[in-house]
Amino acid sequence: MLGLVLEGGGAKGAFHIGALKALFENDFKFDAIMGTSIGAFNGAVVAQGDFELCYDLWNNMTPSMVMDVDDEKMTNIIHKRWSKDAVKYLFGFVRKAIANRGLPTDKIKSFFSQYINEDKLRASPIDFGIVTVSMTDDWLPIEIFKDQMPPGTVNDYVFASASFPAFKKEEIAGKHYMDGGIYDNLPLNPLIRKGYQKIIAIRTMSNMPRQKVVDRSIKIDYICPSEPLGKTLSFTQEKIRYNLKMGYFDAMRYIKDYAGTMYYLEKMTDIKFASYVEKTGLLPYKKISDDLELVEKEDARSTLKSLSKKMNALGITESSDFKTFLAFLEPFALALEIDRFEIYNIESFLKKFLEKYIIIGREELDSKIKLKTEIKNIFHIIINSIITHGDLV
Repeated sequence: MLGLVLEGGGAKGAFHIGALKALFENDFKFDAIMGTSIGAFNGAVVAQGDFELCYDLWNNMTPSMVMDVDDEKMTNIIHKRWSKDAVKYLFGFVRKAIANRGLPTDKIKSFFSQYINEDKLRASPIDFGIVTVSMTDDWLPIEIFKDQMPPGTVNDYVFASASFPAFKKEEIAGKHYMDGGIYDNLPLNPLIRKGYQKIIAIRTMSNMPRQKVVDRSIKIDYICPSEPLGKTLSFTQEKIRYNLKMGYFDAMRYIKDYAGTMYYLEKMTDIKFASYVEKTGLLPYKKISDDLELVEKEDARSTLKSLSKKMNALGITESSDFKTFLAFLEPFALALEIDRFEIYNIESFLKKFLEKYIIIGREELDSKIKLKTEIKNIFHIIINSIITHGDLV
């Protein structure tokens, strides 16, 4: 049995859906889904069999869909584009929230009800559960699955799991509940206690509490974002779509075992990488060895191993020569604004790299990147040698 756990994180939940798109395209099937907060909402819609609906929802998300706000004004506030109107709007929003003893929840509850179908969820073969906290019962954590929820309360429990502390408090049968993220934002243990031996957890890297895993023998694979996902309430379309894309590609890294931290490259063994280097003249051995004072023996493998040692001494540590070389290049690739969200092989990556470098040049690139001077110097020696002697351009 394969379980799925979705971490809470508000607008960061777009990452879940991007990752699930990649997983479903590669024939992953889940027997149970457990979530907290936005993970509970996403989990419910996916468990009831409406992934495509959920993806379309996130792809077209705006702040006003989940909060009673003006999209343009709220987007300006989120991006700190301050003006007299923006400041006035923010103060009015805060005053209203204080007067109502919390942010109004009518809009977001209606939003949840629009997408969660209790009948479909109960009929689905996929089990589903959430975490919330009962304020009424002395802040008792509640881990509850769909078969334990009384009829007509599924939406209430999902919203209770997502009842952000700033919201007006959610009530079910006379009890008040709060966001499950204050207890366990990544609820692995309920599935472990149900007997799941393998779990995929999709992270948002939220700072909310997580409970320690009760059984370390369980296989848990984590799909984590390769860069911060932004703020919890950043429901702007631009950020949402970016995080959807990141979720997709970070899950593809997990599925296909792509190399890279910020980029996605087909893996190569060190032997194949050395063969490629030798074939293309990627690293002209004599030139590189002389300029960087590497090795006397002039062959690809010796040059790469010596280069890796030099990188390791400068703090770039990876498990292979190929990964070390890639880790060395990635910060420069980001500065060159090479598209992150694409699957590369070493040749397509380097061709794109050199095209951008030739246009921008050394001086402008150096002004955009903060790295040790020695690393920059090594980079320029290697790149100029490739340009002069290699057959990639």
